[in-house]
Amino acid sequence: MKCPHCQFDNPERMNFCGKCASPLTVACPACGHQNLAYKTRLFVAMGELYGRLGDKKRGLDFIRKALNLARKGGSKKHQAIALLTKSQLLSHSRPGLIKKSLENALTLSLEMGTRLLTEKIRHAYKTTGAG
Repeated sequence: MKCPHCQFDNPERMNFCGKCASPLTVACPACGHQNLAYKTRLFVAMGELYGRLGDKKRGLDFIRKALNLARKGGSKKHQAIALLTKSQLLSHSRPGLIKKSLENALTLSLEMGTRLLTEKIRHAYKTTGAG
């Protein structure tokens, strides 16, 4: 992959140029969305990790960052995934917010026609008692 900044020819799997360290344009393997998708998925993963470690506040901070990036990049799929993760981090502490997050995630998922993600969201909706 050729660096857009210095034209150095990098191996395909590189995210940053081996010569000048500029970010390379890379598509997310899950949805094909450019650049911000990897960072969004990283933030979601960090949110999940902190949630499992018991630091839900920090986990929600990462989910908020993921949502902002996904909205900025126009990735409905990553928005839906971040909203689903947000609802899981909130557990039963804020039922109104959980319901709203899941409803928004379901709307995005249905717009895209992603059957597997839609089923995950519906399952979460039933198991959290939001529905």
